[in-house]
Amino acid sequence: MQKFNYSNFVFDYEPYPIGVAREFIEPDYYRRLVENFPPIEIFGGFFDPDSNKRGLSELYAPNRYHQFVRETPVYRDFYKYIKSPEFIHDVLNCFEQNYIQLRLFESKITSSTLPLRGRAFEKVEKVLRRLRRKKGLRARFEFSVLPANGGNIRPHTDAPSKIITLVLSILKEGDWNPAWGGGTDVLKPKDRRRTYNFHNSYFDFEECETLRTIEYLPNQCILFLKTFNSLHCVAPIRHSDANVFRRSLTINIESI
Repeated sequence: MQKFNYSNFVFDYEPYPIGVAREFIEPDYYRRLVENFPPIEIFGGFFDPDSNKRGLSELYAPNRYHQFVRETPVYRDFYKYIKSPEFIHDVLNCFEQNYIQLRLFESKITSSTLPLRGRAFEKVEKVLRRLRRKKGLRARFEFSVLPANGGNIRPHTDAPSKIITLVLSILKEGDWNPAWGGGTDVLKPKDRRRTYNFHNSYFDFEECETLRTIEYLPNQCILFLKTFNSLHCVAPIRHSDANVFRRSLTINIESI
C-alpha cells in the first residue's frame, strides 16, 4: 500500500530487532486516521486492571469494533489492507531488507509495494496462500488507549502466538507533552536468570532495566519481532487528567 513508508524504518538489533519509522503514513491519510479514531465510550474493558489499558478489536468488544470499521471509510480501507496478503508481504520484506532473515518467503520478492493486479501480485498471492497453509499466519489490529493519569503496560515479551508487532501512534502535533512520558521502553531483566521468557511472564517495573525509550510521537510506527527476550513496556504516564489518552493502533502478525 503506497500510503505506508516501510523504507523509513531504522533498526536496532540488540537486545532484539526493533525498528522505528517517522512519517510512516502519507500525511493526509494519517490525518484521517487521527480524526476518525473511535470514541472512548465504545471501547471494551481493561486488558489488565493494573494498567487501565482499554482495547477495541476482534477480541475486545468485537461487535462494536466491526460496526465501527464498517461505518468508518478510512478504517474500513485500513482494515482491508491489514487483512490482505500485501500487508504480510510488505512487513516480511521490510525485515528481509534490514538483514533480519526470517526465511518465511518461499521465493525472494523484492518489491515492498505491490501492483494491485498482474502477474507479480498473483505470484505473491500464490506464495502467501501456501505460506498461510504451511505456517498459519494472520494479521489483525486493535485500537488501544491508555489514560494519561497513570496508564501503563507492564513489562512483557508478548504471547508466543505473536510473530511481529507494529504500534502506530495516533495523535496530532501538539496534543502530547513529552514530559508526561508514554514512550515505549526496551528492557532487560535485572536478574539475568529470567532473560529467557518466550512464554511471556510479566515483570514488575522495578525488576527491569531500561535500555532505550522510544518517544510517543505523531505518525511514528514501531516494528519489532517477538523473541524470547523482546521485553518492553509503557511506564506509568505522568499526567493528572484522566480524560487525556495515549492512543495507538496495534497490529499483530500471529500464528494460528
